Amino acid sequence: MKSATLLSSLAIVWCLAGMRSAPAGISVPACSPDTATAKRFQDWLGFYATAPAADSEATKWRGIIKLPAVAKSQIVRVTASSTCSAARTAYAKLPGLAPETSLSVIVVKAGTTYFVVDPTQMSGEYKLAAGFDSRWRNLSSFTF
Repeated sequence: MKSATLLSSLAIVWCLAGMRSAPAGISVPACSPDTATAKRFQDWLGFYATAPAADSEATKWRGIIKLPAVAKSQIVRVTASSTCSAARTAYAKLPGLAPETSLSVIVVKAGTTYFVVDPTQMSGEYKLAAGFDSRWRNLSSFTF
């Protein structure tokens, strides 16, 4: 097996095993292959983005994480490698996360705001997530 193929295979196994960071010398893809977490994250953001103004708890949470009130059709997963790379770089600057090359992120765009999570970056039982503007400036950090 060629060295590059072996490293790619190890990176995939690392992602599937849910390790907190990749073994030394192994870089993982910028876009996470975890479709189950991506769907949960997208649905979770969709719930809060579309909650009616009368739902004070949802509206409060939406304000805390800087989630715009948008239609569900405007909550979309982004899988372009260039976007995932930019998101991973911005996300890696947050305190307490694994090194950038160990992160494989899920990116969901809500209106003009990007929300990023790496399924392996946890705080207790919750995943660490963040919101960013279109210039990758951090707007919020939260768990989901």
